[in-house]
Amino acid sequence: MKKIFLQLFFMLFFIASNIFVFAQEKKAITGFVKDSSGNGISGVTVKEKGSAGGSTTDANGSFSIRVKSNATLVFSSIGYITREMETGANKTINIELVENKKELSEVVVTALGISKQKRQLGFSITEVKGDVLAKTNEVNPVNALQGRIA
Repeated sequence: MKKIFLQLFFMLFFIASNIFVFAQEKKAITGFVKDSSGNGISGVTVKEKGSAGGSTTDANGSFSIRVKSNATLVFSSIGYITREMETGANKTINIELVENKKELSEVVVTALGISKQKRQLGFSITEVKGDVLAKTNEVNPVNALQGRIA
């Protein structure tokens, strides 16, 4: 009888201790992501560190995401340095992303829309600069390319 009571006690203790682990509430965080001039940045990825879930900013730079208490948010976007920020007790987070001054590697977009680095291509490419196209009097950019690529 004592043995059954002891086993029952440990089983209830184990179940009760797991309830607190699963009872972590998620809270809604809203905010604004801006650049150094104060303009909102659209398309910034906002993720909870260590989690698969995330969100992106809208056209104005605003976002909304549900995360665990005291989570760390990771803000990333092409052309900007990735930043991390702890939520703490805050429900609103406004953050400024700094432009990444490093030059991007040369990327070529092929006719099929596949982006690859220039050195990875196994075939020759022809390059047309934007200033050459700007000098033409064509309204249609396709017509401006005609005769420029051999």
